[in-house]
Amino acid sequence: MIATAEEQELIDQLPIGCIVEHYKGKRMQVLAIARHTEDHTLYVVYQKLYNCERFGDRAVVVRPLKMFLETVVVNGVEQPRFRVVEELATV
Repeated sequence: MIATAEEQELIDQLPIGCIVEHYKGKRMQVLAIARHTEDHTLYVVYQKLYNCERFGDRAVVVRPLKMFLETVVVNGVEQPRFRVVEELATV
């Protein structure tokens, strides 16, 4: 994927195949980084590693890369929305 230096810096934070943990405790696996063909926004394609009531068991979903990597404030504490907990060589 052709990326700007700024985009590549963001992409490098999420190795393909890594396991991430949402700040609420659920785990997901990063499957790919994808680019929208019209507006060129980067997205994280990931699979939930649990049965999600809203999307189903081990659902594959997307979220904008910048949102995926942003921080959130929970009970007055700033923390990453997702954090890498395990890096894997392949998906």
